[in-house]
Amino acid sequence: MKQSYSIGTFGREAEYIIALYLRLIGWQVHLSKNSRGPADIVAVLDTNKKQRKWLIQVKSSRKIPRIKGREIIRLIEAASIAEGEPIIATLHPTTGNDNGQSISFSKNANYDSKLVSRDRGFAVSFFYLPYWSMIKPETYLTKK
Repeated sequence: MKQSYSIGTFGREAEYIIALYLRLIGWQVHLSKNSRGPADIVAVLDTNKKQRKWLIQVKSSRKIPRIKGREIIRLIEAASIAEGEPIIATLHPTTGNDNGQSISFSKNANYDSKLVSRDRGFAVSFFYLPYWSMIKPETYLTKK
């Protein structure tokens, strides 16, 4: 018997994928226990310049991810209280003809980190609120 794949399961897996990506590039990552709070992930990066703390709300979809206005407000407020930065991370389908069979985070053509499987391609994008500026987490890394 085939088990159904719920939207909640897809969303939690998106959180794991984004957390894994951040860990792979050097961020310390803590996942929330449930998705009721304003942030799904708290990520911290210590560099020789300064410490960055991101409160991340993850949005995922097999089509176009959506977020409600009150979720944005809650995230911005929580980040202010925690002395962090409010970030939206999206996991969304790629466009075009990405039919590769590997996962590559190093070929970020336009701020997206592309995850490509045989049948589907997904991209991870990060946005800084409240301006919706696209950002790349790896740009904050410094070489020692």
